[in-house]
Amino acid sequence: PPLVVIILVAKRVPAIPGIFVGVILGMIFAPIFQGANFGDILSSSYSGYVSQTGILALDELLTAGGLEGMMYSISLTIIAMMFGGIMEKTGQLEVIVNALLKRIKSVGGLISLTAGTCIVSNITMPEQYISLVVPGRMYARAYKDKALHPKTLSNVLESAGTLTSPLVPWNTCGAFMYNVLGVSALSYGKWAVMNYLTPIFLILLAFMGSKLVIAKIEDDPDTVIEATN
Repeated sequence: PPLVVIILVAKRVPAIPGIFVGVILGMIFAPIFQGANFGDILSSSYSGYVSQTGILALDELLTAGGLEGMMYSISLTIIAMMFGGIMEKTGQLEVIVNALLKRIKSVGGLISLTAGTCIVSNITMPEQYISLVVPGRMYARAYKDKALHPKTLSNVLESAGTLTSPLVPWNTCGAFMYNVLGVSALSYGKWAVMNYLTPIFLILLAFMGSKLVIAKIEDDPDTVIEATN
């Protein structure tokens, strides 16, 4: 199954169908090659695979997966979307966004504001998913109003939200790095040059009007844009 998934990825098959094919093949091969029964398959699907090779390092590497393994990330994403949806429908999001955008006239200013919101979210709401979902919902309309392609917003969220999260010690990414590497964000932060320089160059290029960070809808007229009212 892993080989099939790799081949499908190489053939540019979308991620979800490709992984689904791998899962189905795994369910078929498990009884044939590993003697697993239907209960074992369901248990592995929910709790993940437990390796018992007798080699501690290998067992720690292979023991993972299942719905439980993704529950934390998925639940935080759902909570972040619920939080953004509640703020949006109650009008709180509109009030906050209008207050922030009142003095923003240029595309560079909008990108800088979005990047700043992502960074502040990583610090005050220390979870990477929240720093991506909430600012994304907050500024989607503003980017549409300025005729900016959705990938412009996506690029800002990635550059300022994803890359700065490991630099915050109490962020889940920083905590994960510490648990895996045994090194705190305060120690490795100064060496993570890409993480803290990317948002800086993003803002500089935005004010320069560079197409490296700014894409207009007119550049891709077939794009379908949907944003909240």
